[in-house]
Amino acid sequence: MKRFQNILFLADSYPVSPRGLERAIELAARNHARLTLLAVAEPIDSSDPALAAPGQSLNNALQVGLLSGLDEALAQFDPEQRSNLQIQTRAALGVPYLLAIRAIAEHGHDLVMKAAERPNGTVRRLFGSTDMHLLRKAPCPVWIEPDAALPRHRRLIAAIDPLSEAGDGLDRKILELATSLALIEGADLDVIHVWRLPGEQFLSRGRARISETELQHLLRATEARHRAAVDHAVEPFRAMPIVLRVHFVKGLPGEAIQALAQRRDADLIVMGTVGRTGIPGFFIGNTAEQVLGDAPCGVLAVKPEGFRSPVLAT
Repeated sequence: MKRFQNILFLADSYPVSPRGLERAIELAARNHARLTLLAVAEPIDSSDPALAAPGQSLNNALQVGLLSGLDEALAQFDPEQRSNLQIQTRAALGVPYLLAIRAIAEHGHDLVMKAAERPNGTVRRLFGSTDMHLLRKAPCPVWIEPDAALPRHRRLIAAIDPLSEAGDGLDRKILELATSLALIEGADLDVIHVWRLPGEQFLSRGRARISETELQHLLRATEARHRAAVDHAVEPFRAMPIVLRVHFVKGLPGEAIQALAQRRDADLIVMGTVGRTGIPGFFIGNTAEQVLGDAPCGVLAVKPEGFRSPVLAT
């Protein structure tokens, strides 16, 4: 069972999300983990002549206010619920995602959690700028959920791609996290893998067209290869006492994952983010970008082994 030992909860909006904080406290308690609550805000610009004299005092007062907000949020919980927890509160001024990523590097956090930041003026998009920066660039798993999320997950989705460039290590991380959460919360788990034959549309028509017999042979061989890889990835987790369903879908990954999440009324998608060429970690792959762009529920995003945050590379 995957366990987190050093959790960071990022509070970048106020009042602090009660549901998000509750989730972090419960997860820390179940894992006997340390929990750090980091409240952040943009600093007051003391270069403004109108604020030049008291600017430093205003920023100090702002940090005190941030800590007070965390204390007020914690006071809403039963003291017994957090009596055995190691909870530290911190406040900092600056760009939220940068402060969070630097805190991860400095203090060795193995998970960062926060409430989803629904952008103004949009209905569909769940994640805001800070959320997307974290999902792209944080060096550890990132768990983001809407504040209206249920106290317990009922249905989880794990999206895997055992034949991707990230290798088996990423899929194992995804399945370890998803099965552990399903076991703890009594949730059903749907594992989805989406496959396709690259270039099928060109092989079926035009100058590159091959015979229907050859095309069907290629499709069957490709499907068999993907099925074997998925079976191999899922097999170690089938004996766990959870409801586990495998969905093997031909099509476009982003669309298929979103469709399954909506059809199953999923509470959380556990998926990997894969860096591409260029700045390490800056991109997270077409599938992840599409799913996160219109995610119908919360997301727990996992990085592959060897991922290096571009924030820490500078």
